[in-house]
Order: sequence, then C-alpha cells, then structure tokens
Amino acid sequence: MRGSSGSAPCVLLAIAVGSLTLSAHAEDAEERERLEILVTAAPSLPETARASMMNETAAIWRNHGVAIDWLPAAAVRPVSFNRLRVLVVERRQSASSPGQPFTVGELVRPSNGDAMAIMSIDSARRLMASVRGRAGYDLAAVDHRRLGLVLGRGLAHEIGHYLLETHTHARHGLMRPQFDALEF
Repeated sequence: MRGSSGSAPCVLLAIAVGSLTLSAHAEDAEERERLEILVTAAPSLPETARASMMNETAAIWRNHGVAIDWLPAAAVRPVSFNRLRVLVVERRQSASSPGQPFTVGELVRPSNGDAMAIMSIDSARRLMASVRGRAGYDLAAVDHRRLGLVLGRGLAHEIGHYLLETHTHARHGLMRPQFDALEF
C-alpha cells in the first residue's frame, strides 16, 4: 500500500469485496469469517504502536464481517486455512519508484504458498513526517498511536489482497492502490 498524492489506474473489485462481506452487524463472532494472524515485530516497534496497529486492522475488517484472531509469532496451533503471517520490520527494501517512497506494506506469496505481509516501520514514519508540514498543525515528533494507525491501515489493505487472492486494486475504498499521506 502506498501513500501518494497522485492516482493510478486500477481494477474495480466490488464484486469480489461484496462476496467477502458478511453481515457487518452480526452479533455472534462465530457468524463471521475468521482470519488468524501471526505477528512478528521488530523490537523497535513500541508496544503502543503495536496495539494501535492491531486495533485499527481488526476494526476495519470487523466492519466487513471478518474477525481477526491475533496469535503470537510462535503459536503452536495446527495450521488453519485462513492464516497469515505478518512481519513488521524496521526497514523494507522494496521496488518502489522514486515518486512512490512510502510503501508501508507488501503482500509476498512465496512459491511454497505461505503468504506473508511485510510492514515497514521506517516507511510509516517517513509518511507521517511528510504530513507534518502539510497538515496545518505540528504533529508530535514521535507519536506511537499514529504510527500504529498507519501500519494498521496498511496491514488492512494487505489483508484484502490476501483474502481476495489478488494483487489488483479497486478505484475506491480500502483496496485502491494509493492514498494521500494526509488520508493515512
């Protein structure tokens, strides 16, 4: 997921997203689709940011009928059908073009089929720093909650790729390819 002020052509996924969406008002979590996420985070990710990332991601997907089960990285449970590994790293070398410097997350599907979302703390911080001058107000130099929100929104987008089993994007909403940094 990239932060940018430009827009790019993309594919509308309304039918696919609609097929994933269960009743957003389901009271019983058993009625929701479930996704297990194993998180491994760099020691540099503050606990407040980690909690904010997890809360934001879960809230976004709860609104679309998907319940997130957060598992420790070393979970010794049988592999389930819907399990995604998330790696939150300090820096991620990506294939971003110079005009697209804020690749916060990327879904990687190795040949063995075990998908992994890789989230970059450094890219999220740089995206936050780019907003400070344009926001009309001064943001705190280190704001762990905002860092978690940026990572959580990026992770929610990558989960969309995982659940939809595609790398294509929509024109609107969570699955569009680019977001203005202020939007993040």
